[in-house]
Amino acid sequence: MLVGSDALELWQWSLAPGDERTSDAHRPNAREVLLVTAGEVTLCVGSHDPVVVKRGQSALFRADEPHTYRNDGKALASFVLAVHEPSGGVP
Repeated sequence: MLVGSDALELWQWSLAPGDERTSDAHRPNAREVLLVTAGEVTLCVGSHDPVVVKRGQSALFRADEPHTYRNDGKALASFVLAVHEPSGGVP
């Protein structure tokens, strides 16, 4: 984690080819924003189809479902991740 305060966290991650990071569901109405800075990341959220996010692309998604970040490519994948996890149930 780069920095965090109350309901907001900023992370920087790298995944080697074949690596995966799985997260349980966060609190209701939690959101995450992912910006890929190198390679590509396969994002799996709940029961939705996986989405490939490539370098320079971003994704905004509900993080109140289980989710996984995966590197299905052959090169290192790096990304910045902002997590907003509100303390209450109000969006």
